[in-house]
This record gives sequence, structure tokens and C-alpha cells, in this order.
Amino acid sequence: MKHTGFTLIELIVVIGVILIISVLTILNYNLYTDKQKVKQAGLTLRTDLRLARTKATSGQKTALCVNDSTLEGYDIDFLANCNGKGPCYTTKPVCSQNGTAIDTSNEISYQYLPAGITFGGTYPIIRFFTVTGVTDLTGDQIIVLSGKGGTYSVSVTQSGVISDYNTL
Repeated sequence: MKHTGFTLIELIVVIGVILIISVLTILNYNLYTDKQKVKQAGLTLRTDLRLARTKATSGQKTALCVNDSTLEGYDIDFLANCNGKGPCYTTKPVCSQNGTAIDTSNEISYQYLPAGITFGGTYPIIRFFTVTGVTDLTGDQIIVLSGKGGTYSVSVTQSGVISDYNTL
């Protein structure tokens, strides 16, 4: 009688190969998702900076900047810890009336960074001025987001040009 089938050694080898391939696939997937999380946070930052610049150049006033008040621009502030919830950046309109600043702290928009992503340093507040969209920066500013998946950089020039480059 002839017996056909696999030996125990052959089955163990096949199962071992399948396990190794599975582990490598999971590790690569986790690395991919970490990179995508950093990239998405960078793209969101770039979009929000462009939105603030657009609001400033169009002169879009908020509820507190009405009637005879003047919209000076929009400020973007980068904070290492917002309200105990981790790193974020804020967008705030800057208005004045008869040369006196109006408190627009009720209109601050918070954008929190995803878990595990931080700013690569400390950055000055960036103001986009009305009509022109230029900034108050004295030089170009590169904002770096860091995470397990690498870093992502967004640059803002004095003239208000916003661009990004992926360094993942």
C-alpha cells in the first residue's frame, strides 16, 4: 500500500513560511499607516495655512469683526500642548476698531495633531495680512511635523507662499 500526503516536517516548514510572511506584512502595513498619518497631518496643516491666507486676502471678517472694525489679518499659532490635549495649532482673526485691538479669542479655531505626531521645534506666530496675504515673518519658516513614520515639512515664505515637501 502506498501512503500519500505530507510529512510533519513539510507541514511545519510551510506553516513557518506563512507566519514569517504574515509578520512581515503586518510590520510593513504598520509602517505604511504611520507614514500616512504624518503625511495627512502635514497636508492638513498646509491646507489650513492656505485657508487662513485666503481669508486674509479676501478680507473675510468674522462675527466679532463687524461694522466699523478693521480686519488686520489671521494669526496661526503653534502650541506644544493645547488645553492638555497635546500639540495643536490655532487660527484666529485679528481685528481692531479705532486702533484698539478687539478680543477675538472666542473665534479661535483649534486643530489638534494626531496621536504620536509632534512639532519638530518651536515656531513663531504667523500672521497673514489682509489684501496682500504677506506674512510678518522676517525669513522663510519651515514647520516640521514628526512621528514614527518620519517627518513632513511645510514652508511659509515672507510673501505668503505656502508649500510642502514630503520627507518621509
